[in-house]
Amino acid sequence: MLTIEVHDQAVRAALDALQRRVANMAPALQAIGEGMVTRTKGRFDTSTDPAGGTWKPKKRPDGRKTLVGDSGDLRRQITASVAGNALTVRASAVYAAIHQFGGTIQRAAYSKQVRHRTDAKGQLLRSAIMGGRGLVFAKDSHKRAVTRWFEVGAHSITIPARPFLPIRADGSLYPAEQREIVAQIEAWLAGRDGA
Repeated sequence: MLTIEVHDQAVRAALDALQRRVANMAPALQAIGEGMVTRTKGRFDTSTDPAGGTWKPKKRPDGRKTLVGDSGDLRRQITASVAGNALTVRASAVYAAIHQFGGTIQRAAYSKQVRHRTDAKGQLLRSAIMGGRGLVFAKDSHKRAVTRWFEVGAHSITIPARPFLPIRADGSLYPAEQREIVAQIEAWLAGRDGA
């Protein structure tokens, strides 16, 4: 039988520090979550998925980037939180999953009231959209407008997958994200994270 006792104070201190660090993973998990959120939000600027592929573009006459929308809510609602030794990264917008994984939405028939702007003679104003055939929508404050009801029949909308979160449909992480997280954990265990 062989027994080894370590009497090196520096080694013992390092092992004690490692034990303390592993007992409280919250700082490491918070840093990992912040990194994931930063990388995820950056994909909205480049319109790329976690594997580096380009999102299928959404036709936007206004030139805005795909998935950014009018408000930027999807991007803004990506957050990370730590509870104990668990990290949660989420996109809380109700439509996040359909954009992440793609799918088909079934829409029931509906009626919609629309206001279009008119000129002084009552003629509908046209926009450059659709080769000059598009109509200009009126705000409530526009005095010259015509209000009409439109019937929209039942239809389906297929949305292609545009992954922004680094998680695949099977729950695994994309390889590039795995490497980032492993590097952060190694740096944290080695004490190179500044903590």
